Amino acid sequence: MIKVSIVDRTPHTRLNGVARYMLGITSLNDENVDLRVLYWGRQQKAINWHRKFNPRDFHSKLNHFNRRFLRPLGQHIFKPDIVHYPYHYLPPNWAEGPGKKVVTVHGASAFSKDLFDLERGESIKHSLQANLTSLDRIITVSEWSKAELIKYFELPESRITVIPNGVNLEDFSPKNNAETAQIIKQQYGLKEPYILNLGPGQPRKNIIRTVKGFAHLKNKLRHKPITKNDLSDLKLVISGLPGQDTKKAKKLSYDLGIDKDVIWLNNVKDRYLPYLYSGAALFLFPSLYEGFGIPLLESMACNTPVVTSNTSAIPEVVGNAATLIDPLREHDIGNACYQLLEDDTLYRSMQKKGLSRVRGYTWERCAQRHMALYREVASA
Repeated sequence: MIKVSIVDRTPHTRLNGVARYMLGITSLNDENVDLRVLYWGRQQKAINWHRKFNPRDFHSKLNHFNRRFLRPLGQHIFKPDIVHYPYHYLPPNWAEGPGKKVVTVHGASAFSKDLFDLERGESIKHSLQANLTSLDRIITVSEWSKAELIKYFELPESRITVIPNGVNLEDFSPKNNAETAQIIKQQYGLKEPYILNLGPGQPRKNIIRTVKGFAHLKNKLRHKPITKNDLSDLKLVISGLPGQDTKKAKKLSYDLGIDKDVIWLNNVKDRYLPYLYSGAALFLFPSLYEGFGIPLLESMACNTPVVTSNTSAIPEVVGNAATLIDPLREHDIGNACYQLLEDDTLYRSMQKKGLSRVRGYTWERCAQRHMALYREVASA
């Protein structure tokens, strides 16, 4: 049996993309793979870690001690055949110790000075390049991200395996209308209709143009003929951790006279997120860069049509099941939302395509491909 350690590098404070990924790849039992999660120097059966996973607010000065000392200690005790780092923020001396090394790189936005933190990007790049000779395989989540890694690292294609992310179709599914209305009102004071936007206030999430595009949409709605679709009270709900663009976007909404129509939710509990998707008229995601984009699948799974960018990995993920726009053109953002909201036939068509699309992206399939890769790397 192959012994595999997945390194859980720090406590999870929220169910972000990396946490979803780890839950996905630990959801499956494989009789040929003894899959463990290495956490604070201890090994735990992956399926048990999966069942007990509970994000919590916990920050500790011991995190550095964990990464520097406890993680390698646990690795030496368990002596795995493979050590899998599920994120590219790698600890010091990560390539040392027993086991072949596998790293998942979820995207290359960290290497772009225009989209992310250049200093952090260089740190990630250095930690990978310094130990490439000890690295047996890189997993990434899209063909786009694979091409980006080849460009940045000049790696042979054989060193990179693409395994797409998934979506939990039990949690993310169309919710009952009455229940949805009750939950979003009780928890967040929301009522329909609203457009939903998710993501931290980082520049690559493009919330400045999102607000401008919504202002353009509101202007079009004010001048349209009265129809059965009453969208006069349409809101834009922006949910995500505050970032460097948040304050600027809030001021912009005030300057544009739409501040009462833009609602900011900093903290959405994971169990209510499917209801937030289900209650939305549209999911608006004009991100400038995504290595994959799990929220796109989650929205489709909740039967909510998507307006998103024609850049990076996004077209690869959504196919023809979303309305694609140029994220640099705020009028295109507003116009695409207007067309979907006003065309009932198009709206229903995109709902149907979205539900069909997500069936091809399951965490079970993702986990199965990881097990196959572990077996391949171990036997190489």
